[in-house]
This record gives sequence, structure tokens and C-alpha cells, in this order.
Amino acid sequence: MVNVETRADMADLMRTTGVTFVFVPIITRGDDGTWTARYPGAEWEVTGPDETTVRDRLGFQQRQRMSADADTDWQLTAVRKHLAEGPITGVYELDAETSARVHNPPSVDALQAALAEIDRQRSQ
Repeated sequence: MVNVETRADMADLMRTTGVTFVFVPIITRGDDGTWTARYPGAEWEVTGPDETTVRDRLGFQQRQRMSADADTDWQLTAVRKHLAEGPITGVYELDAETSARVHNPPSVDALQAALAEIDRQRSQ
């Protein structure tokens, strides 16, 4: 198993394997109609009356935490869990070829298609 304890370890892993990690917010609607959003590996979440609001609040909260030097290592936590337990919700591992295809030039549609394919493979 790969040992990823620091951001430098994560960068080394990506550089040596060609893997890129993509993180997607986990957004759910509760039985009471309240929406909740969090990042995989984060110990904090936001709530709101609709999906758009929680997406906005999640982005705002992340920027606030980054500028305040609060716990922003949710990505590291998520990668550790992903590597130790297998695929986890909200974390995607792209190989070098797929990463190049979705990033050069940047294409949201290509990224969404790649993530949908990974979801399809995970569900089999």
C-alpha cells in the first residue's frame, strides 16, 4: 500500500504514477428537504434550502478556510481513505491519458464524461 502522509507524498504519487485526483462535492437532500454539501475527507459541511445554495456556501466556506489557514487537508484525508479502502464517493483517480484529454484544453464536458465512465465501472 502507498503511504501518503503529506501533500508532498501526494504530489510524489501523482508525479511518479501519472495519476491525477479529482474531488467532487458530495451533495444530498435530506428527508426534511434540507440540502447538505461537503467535500470527501472534510470534517465540516454546509446546509441550505437548495442545491445551488449549498454549492455556493461550500465554495465560500472552502475559500474562508484557506484564507484562515484552517483545516484544508480534506483532500489528503480523502486520498488516504481512497487508497486504503478502495474508491470512495467524491474521489476520482484519472490516469495520465484521461487527465491530458480533460485538461488540454480544459473541458468540463470531457471531465464529466470521464467521471461518469468511472462511476459506471464502479457500479459493475
